[in-house]
Amino acid sequence: SRSAMDSLASNDEQIVCGAAEDGLLPGEHEDDDLVANRRDFFTEADEVQDLIQRATNPDVEPRICRETCERVRAVWAQYQEQPGLLDPFLESMVEPLIGTIGKAIHINPSAPLTSLPNLHLLSSLLYMLTTVRGYKVVARCFPHEAADLEPCLEAAEAEAAAATAQTATWSTLYCLTLWLGVTLLTPFDLTSIDSGGPKGLAVRILELGLLGLQSPSRTRDASAWMLGRYFARPDTATGGTLPTLVQWTKGVWTPQLNSGTSPEEGQSPAICGNKASVAAFARCGALQAWNQTLKAAPRPALRTVWAEVLRLMFSGPGGRGDKDFGGSSVLRKLRVAVACRSGLIALPPRLAPWRYERGARSLLVNFGQQTGVGAFAASDTTSNSVQQQQQQQQQQ
Repeated sequence: SRSAMDSLASNDEQIVCGAAEDGLLPGEHEDDDLVANRRDFFTEADEVQDLIQRATNPDVEPRICRETCERVRAVWAQYQEQPGLLDPFLESMVEPLIGTIGKAIHINPSAPLTSLPNLHLLSSLLYMLTTVRGYKVVARCFPHEAADLEPCLEAAEAEAAAATAQTATWSTLYCLTLWLGVTLLTPFDLTSIDSGGPKGLAVRILELGLLGLQSPSRTRDASAWMLGRYFARPDTATGGTLPTLVQWTKGVWTPQLNSGTSPEEGQSPAICGNKASVAAFARCGALQAWNQTLKAAPRPALRTVWAEVLRLMFSGPGGRGDKDFGGSSVLRKLRVAVACRSGLIALPPRLAPWRYERGARSLLVNFGQQTGVGAFAASDTTSNSVQQQQQQQQQQ
């Protein structure tokens, strides 16, 4: 039997080696339409970088820009299974895109299309990169200067107002929301960089994030991530903004929204169904926002709201508990995540006993304190070093 096993193993090795020489896997034929990604390097790096430079030219025609972006998308789509191969070239691909968008926003934040007609094409290309590599990794390459915060917010507000008019340019708002979340990492207080207006920067950012949480597009994910960075700031976490998110969550969590699934008198079923879908997206956005906030916000600020959030997770949108989450696996997943993070806030902090405690800078003093031997020698050594320093200062 052992010889049979040896022959079987050798036959398998021969099959694998022969398939490797022919460029095929075992059991794979030339006519099979199979997806096999065996790339080892980003071979189209130079081509993609040249195409991006061509697309980011403000004077390029929209038709040429669209064709160029389609080619770049086709190349990036080939690395869906191996996105890590793009990392060495990620910064060189992101900087031209976000840099061109940023220049247009600084020129005219409320209407950047006037200086960059291909704004939506470049934003959709940047969104494609986030789908391949992940928005958290791509956002690391975004600029995070304090001077970018207010123009980015103004452009995002203008794009959000245009998105409510049934426009299909949500990818631009998606990229601007991610950029806004990165600029929120600035260490300065928001009131110190606010140029004035009827509303402060903190209120405007919060309203923009809550509006994005109701979106059916990927803007909802970006808004939740941005709000997590927003509540992680010390000035906003302690400024009483978390209760505002709690009240907004209760508003989309009320059973009255669920009652909209049945048409009222004089109301068409289409309008009624639209309200129900908006309520479903808003509830999902609320859970996403709390999942990000409970992970990033400081612990003292969350101690006043975690119990209310946990109660909402247990009760459900309609007050029926588990039955309210039975129809959506996404809501069930987010519900468990938010409940777990809320429970962790209730636990008392426990410091590890093996944590590093910094002692004195002198090894002799440390040894003398621990063993009781050599303490006098350590003190003598310390005094001698002090005397030597004083003598050197007098000689100078």
